[in-house]
Amino acid sequence: MNVRVIYVLSGIITLFLLSLLFNEKWMIPCILHQLTGWDCPFCGGQRMICALFHADFTNAFLYNPFLMCSFPLFSIWLVHYLFPIQIQSIRYLSIICTDRTFFIYLLAALVWGLIRNL
Repeated sequence: MNVRVIYVLSGIITLFLLSLLFNEKWMIPCILHQLTGWDCPFCGGQRMICALFHADFTNAFLYNPFLMCSFPLFSIWLVHYLFPIQIQSIRYLSIICTDRTFFIYLLAALVWGLIRNL
């Protein structure tokens, strides 16, 4: 088995067990929020993951709609990272798994971070 797959699976299992055992007690506080009082684009992401593990999709969306909507994109990036294939053979995967797409995603996250603090 690929070493990357083992790392990702162990991380997912750890997050799942922590969400079952401790709920919100284990979550790492956001440094930007503590220093400025502003929510970063990814604030609520840990609570969103915890809600997803509990199959609470409504609250997961409410914690961070941007991350919830971009979850399929993260899944595609994760699968591409774990199982690198010749992406030229798959038309849409070659568009999604580029540096440009990642840069556009980061710009969208920045815009989301500005909008959610207005």
